[in-house]
Amino acid sequence: MNTVLILTATILLSVNPKAAVDQSSSLNPEKYSARFKALPLAAGPKSLTTYLGKITATQYKTRMDQTVNDPHAYDRIQAEIALRMQAIRDSLIHFKGQNTGYNVSVVNDEFAHNSGESMMVMPILKAHDYFFFVKGRGLWKVVTTSVSRQRFAVFLLGLTQIYGAATTVEYADPDTRETPIRATWDNGKLRLEARTRPDYGAITVSWALAQVSDQISKLRGSNKPPAAGISDELDPAILDIMRD
Repeated sequence: MNTVLILTATILLSVNPKAAVDQSSSLNPEKYSARFKALPLAAGPKSLTTYLGKITATQYKTRMDQTVNDPHAYDRIQAEIALRMQAIRDSLIHFKGQNTGYNVSVVNDEFAHNSGESMMVMPILKAHDYFFFVKGRGLWKVVTTSVSRQRFAVFLLGLTQIYGAATTVEYADPDTRETPIRATWDNGKLRLEARTRPDYGAITVSWALAQVSDQISKLRGSNKPPAAGISDELDPAILDIMRD
């Protein structure tokens, strides 16, 4: 067993699954959205699929209840659920250096190829939830997108009302501190991060196991996220949009 795999196993096995989804956590994802209730961080793809099946059933419950006396409509909804769940199962991708559309997506800096990383995706209306695994041993990070058109500063204000003041805030111009581009909350167990991604017309919000997040660079070794080759410097036109 190589050193990287041993390090991965040590980190994930040291995270108590029950503690990882502590509903009393100050950074509980459920505070952001009810669909993240009892999020199974540190669980594997099979457990996550079961969890997403329950979430999907909850989302369809009202429609199912409304058609309980209409067998044809009921069956159509059940078929729709089955197709949705199959799409979620089929979304599991192992990043092995292949040319995938995720290399140029809003999550192109959330994973690296050839490092034993994988991901599942669940569409949510016009947004997506991305679930990241390391060495196939556990869910360590969840990223969700928001298509909100409000200014990022206003979006951050909403998160502050939920989670309190951010631990750190980054600005496009550190001197003026007028245009925030990233905010992070950290309680030692979970790390919450919100970022504006004007290049993709979206905002991302993520929750990660702090222990794994601190070690992910070591786990990846020389492998870098696809976004590493893209300039971090924001286009002036994008900055103007962010200030509007």
